Amino acid sequence: MFDYAAYLTISRWRNEHTGNEWISRITAKIDSSFSDYHKSFLRRCIETTLFKLHCMAVVEEFGNKVERFPERDGSESENELILNRVVCNFVDGVAARKGIKLQTAYRSK
Repeated sequence: MFDYAAYLTISRWRNEHTGNEWISRITAKIDSSFSDYHKSFLRRCIETTLFKLHCMAVVEEFGNKVERFPERDGSESENELILNRVVCNFVDGVAARKGIKLQTAYRSK
């Protein structure tokens, strides 16, 4: 049971990183698409006005147009490779402790 709980924790950690990358893509898209005035206006509107919900809806609608899992032009990013390797190493370690033979035929290098 401990191994399963640990796997869920590692999986949540990897998903949080994926979520943070998505937020970074939204931030970059907003930064490149809105003028400094527009960004400043929305920030102040969200922070200090009665129109907060309307201004937040503008940002949310814009953010919803950014792909959560973008199409890949090539191989996985360095960050994705590291995250996947951590999960694979954990699973390999669990298998080794339990005496389960590792399958190596389909492993990437």
